[in-house]
Amino acid sequence: MLDLRKAFDNERCGKKDFHAELYEKLFAPRIHDHIRMLEIGVWHGESLRVWKKFFESLTLYGIDMNSVTDIDESIATIFIGDTAWPKFMHNVAKAVKELDIVIDDGGHFSDDQQVAFEHLWPIVKSGGLYIVEDLWVAPDRVVGDCNLDTITYLEKVDCKKEWYKGFNDFEKDICVLYKE
Repeated sequence: MLDLRKAFDNERCGKKDFHAELYEKLFAPRIHDHIRMLEIGVWHGESLRVWKKFFESLTLYGIDMNSVTDIDESIATIFIGDTAWPKFMHNVAKAVKELDIVIDDGGHFSDDQQVAFEHLWPIVKSGGLYIVEDLWVAPDRVVGDCNLDTITYLEKVDCKKEWYKGFNDFEKDICVLYKE
């Protein structure tokens, strides 16, 4: 199995040791399965290259606000747009159809996170995971048409979920939601 700590360091994708530990725990049991994964906030595709090496069989999608010229189509299908735009997210969900894993490492604001969740959670398959990173960035910021900060919003989602510490030892920095 690929050592995620080394892979994240080699690709310089900004993921830290706590990310590697969490993702190895969550993803190792699925390493031999065919996985349909979408990552929001792919920058230059560093983490996409890691996921492509980690899973034996992977259909990979990414979303970013900016053009991602460092990733060719054999690695991932990239959607360029703003996750806070419902029409854009509707079109992404319609194109992707179903997912096993979503990692939201994108805009980190309530509208980005909540609009993406509202459109992608329904297409996460039973047994799938939805992960929101970097909740420390704006734990109490409400923007756009959102009525709640994302931590409060996610606490209200009716499913099994776990919270993990991350940057600055923030208690609820990463949320993992399990689709039943």
